[in-house]
Amino acid sequence: MGVENHKKEAEGLKPRCSILTVSDSRSQKEDLSGKWIAQQLKGKGDIVCYAIVEDDQNQILESLKNFAELETEIVLISGGTGMGKKDVTVDTLKKVMEKEIPGFGELFRRLSYDSIGSSAMMSRATAGIWDGMVVFCMPGSPDGVKLAMERLIVPELGHIARELRK
Repeated sequence: MGVENHKKEAEGLKPRCSILTVSDSRSQKEDLSGKWIAQQLKGKGDIVCYAIVEDDQNQILESLKNFAELETEIVLISGGTGMGKKDVTVDTLKKVMEKEIPGFGELFRRLSYDSIGSSAMMSRATAGIWDGMVVFCMPGSPDGVKLAMERLIVPELGHIARELRK
């Protein structure tokens, strides 16, 4: 069965999604990226939880555990994917992920290159599977989130749900 058949079978599936913003400086009121993710999920996925934590491995892991308990299928994380010392989201996920989904980061950087040029190579955007959930780690910038959601994640939400539920 080809990808087109998979997508046809996935039509109408709405995965259970949780949103996590990793930031030392944003509150829910100021979290444009988190709000934008939530807006993009309307009609396409059910939001189970939305949280903001600091750039801290323990807080990120605790959030992931909470999301798993809530039977989240897809976790959408913004923030903590850069090269700075405080950017720990990717490192945290890589410690626990059972499977990596390298195509997400590769495609994200490729598409980013078209917009921002060679600076795209500094993004460590990644995705993987942990405890039955697909976890996407996107940059914290609204432009980065918009690119990831519009071009990569939202078009595949139903397909991802189908694969998780098989």
